[in-house]
Amino acid sequence: MLRTSFSPRISHIVSKLYENIETRTSESLDWFNVLIAQAIVLFRNDYDFKEALLVYMSDILNGTNKPSFLGHVKVIDMNLGEEFPICSNCRIVSCSSNPERLNAVMDVNLVDQITLGIKTQFLLNYPKYEFAVLPIELSLSIMRFSGTLSISLIPCEKQLNASNIAAFIFSFSPDFQLDIDVHSLVGSRSKLQDIPKISQFLEFRIRNWFMENCVEPHFQRINIPSI
Repeated sequence: MLRTSFSPRISHIVSKLYENIETRTSESLDWFNVLIAQAIVLFRNDYDFKEALLVYMSDILNGTNKPSFLGHVKVIDMNLGEEFPICSNCRIVSCSSNPERLNAVMDVNLVDQITLGIKTQFLLNYPKYEFAVLPIELSLSIMRFSGTLSISLIPCEKQLNASNIAAFIFSFSPDFQLDIDVHSLVGSRSKLQDIPKISQFLEFRIRNWFMENCVEPHFQRINIPSI
């Protein structure tokens, strides 16, 4: 739950920035959207970044969490989209779990087609390893995302503790919307296209990962060692 009742220290900071935070209207964040859009364009046009991203995604997909029934996963397509996220309705509130911390809360909406295409194999490892191999190609696209994003700064409290460093943390509220489009092609000769069970399984895994890592009370942390 979000609130605007601040601790004395936070109230002092807020009083230097706003005349009355209780009656202040939310911000449109048009300026922020322009900066984010320019940064995204730079990444989309950067060949080295896209190559590094391909390597990064390949390493993740072939990491220790890869199921034993899958062969090597090869990234065959990556489309970073053409549209830009729109942030709006930004307001400053106090964190309900810690009145010493301020949250910047904003609405985020993205309608686009961000696609990852992969090629791999289903492995039947019984009665022996790779007893049978079934080729599969998958295409996963994020078509829309909308949700409420909360960002806050956690200051370093113990300067002598090297492991205690400042960080930005961000998380989304549980009422997010995530629309995913999945296409599959299974087999080598007689190919089966868009099997519903595969789509349902992948959508469940992606949504479940997002909820367990980015949705309140879970969060992502970006350390700031120099603060």
